[in-house]
Amino acid sequence: MSVKSITQFMHKLKHLKYNFNKAY
Repeated sequence: MSVKSITQFMHKLKHLKYNFNKAY
């Protein structure tokens, strides 16, 4: 896994968490 992949993965997780918090 490259650093770019990890960064994108973390960004996706953060985005999902943000949407989850907004939903509830």
